[in-house]
Amino acid sequence: MGAEEARHELEPHGPRSLMPQDAIQVPAAHYDSLSYDSRERWMSYWHQAHEVLQVRPDDCLEIGVGNGTVSRYLRASGVPVTSADFDEALKPDVVADVRDLPFEDRAFDVVLCAEVLEHLPFDDVPRALHEVARVTRRRAVFSIPIFTRAFWLSVRLPPFRALRWTWHLPARRRFSFDGQHYWEMGARNYPWRVVLATFERSFVLQSQYVVPENPYHYFLIGEPRL
Repeated sequence: MGAEEARHELEPHGPRSLMPQDAIQVPAAHYDSLSYDSRERWMSYWHQAHEVLQVRPDDCLEIGVGNGTVSRYLRASGVPVTSADFDEALKPDVVADVRDLPFEDRAFDVVLCAEVLEHLPFDDVPRALHEVARVTRRRAVFSIPIFTRAFWLSVRLPPFRALRWTWHLPARRRFSFDGQHYWEMGARNYPWRVVLATFERSFVLQSQYVVPENPYHYFLIGEPRL
């Protein structure tokens, strides 16, 4: 089933979500401000779009629509995008929870899920990843937050391309729910090895990296194991 068919198939049944509406952590107005769309976040937008466009997909599912910046760019680049979010106020194409996606198996060439999974309790992340793997035909693109402090260095000597290095300091503190995020990778209670092993149960990771201009965001790109 393609994106358009999936959308029409959903209409008679209404939205499906595991979360009540009063569990929404971020009001819709939060996304429409320069305090949200910081310079660093714009760099993450670039990486999201770049990773999707590299696949030259026939279609894309974006989970977690935010303010729609990336989906608008992808559509302008010729990629049909179906957006999904459990918050109806954000006006996604499909109101749905990432842990219970209302699409058939292998419905989309690419699934983009950026800065979403940390809004779920970590015990629910394996279920969400399994759902993303189930509906992905070729590739999934994730980004998640890193809890540790980071330092980066960039050097460019024309005409050569820039060289960048990023260092993360080991975290000494545990992460507690902050009103939006249930977990962040690198905290003492959510170490890197545990988080990455969770992803690898559902995906064969092809690449992973820190965004140099936004070292708070860590990208993971993989093929589904299903």
